[in-house]
Amino acid sequence: MKKLNKRIVIYAANDELFTIPLIKKICDDFSQFFLIDIFLGKASFKRRLKILIVFILFGSLFRLINLFKNKITLNDLVKINNVNIINNVKKKYYFGISLNYPKKITLKNFDIFNFHLGNFSKQRGSFIFFYKHFYKWSNLDLTFHKISNRYDCGKIFNTKKINIIKKNATDICLLYNNNYMFIKECINQIKIKKNNKIILGKLNTEPSFYLIVKIYILSLLKN
Repeated sequence: MKKLNKRIVIYAANDELFTIPLIKKICDDFSQFFLIDIFLGKASFKRRLKILIVFILFGSLFRLINLFKNKITLNDLVKINNVNIINNVKKKYYFGISLNYPKKITLKNFDIFNFHLGNFSKQRGSFIFFYKHFYKWSNLDLTFHKISNRYDCGKIFNTKKINIIKKNATDICLLYNNNYMFIKECINQIKIKKNNKIILGKLNTEPSFYLIVKIYILSLLKN
């Protein structure tokens, strides 16, 4: 068996419903080519509470319960050959990947690429699964880009546009899982250089509890 000498790092949310299942797919496909370190970040209690409220008001509890019943844990990841959970990022890696990581990533001496749920002209920032209902978006881009020192503004390598008119908050959080071939293709083509023009729009920040409830009440009144 060929000895692997290229190591990559995955920055990800410690989330067993959406993110960990996606990481497992990546590890299953790429652990035969790379040594994979996984660096997990945990969102603050306030942020997690807001996410839960958005799922209750704008998502599907039935889908969440099913996801919880079939969740994939960290133990499932470490059973895969060449995969490790790490406590800090110190080494020089071949490259890094970010998936739903809840904090700003400090730039390193290697390239780090991010999968962002949204485009850069109207859908930058976080809580895109909530702002879909706020702005009434009909489409959402899955964007693969290189991380820079600002949020969601690095060089774009690949995008995929998806119709989300009939999708709720839970559906939107599952878009990467349901479009995994896009993820796999992006990682396979990570060395390809593209010079796509970047049009930056407003950065959507974490919404207040008041805004979440306000948009929910307005949606009920309109229906």
